[in-house]
Amino acid sequence: MLLRTAARLGLTVELCAPTGRAAKRMAEVTGQEAQTVHKLLEWSYEDNDFQRNKKNPLNCSLLICDEASMLDLQLADSLMDAVPDSCSVGICG
Repeated sequence: MLLRTAARLGLTVELCAPTGRAAKRMAEVTGQEAQTVHKLLEWSYEDNDFQRNKKNPLNCSLLICDEASMLDLQLADSLMDAVPDSCSVGICG
């Protein structure tokens, strides 16, 4: 219902989860693309860092992260750094 409401409001939504399995299940249940947090934040092996951050934030108005209890502190911090001020965040256990 949340995703249908977001679509009606014209919000840009990003769905993510810490693991590939959780992201795949999220996509199956919602019918929308979901990705790992690392993929969403565009991990760069060359730079050994995320490309999405405060200087280059995500392009979304709603971010939903499932299985957030599996995030370690550093990954959760990196995710929150990449969230623009205008974005709402939904965190699921």
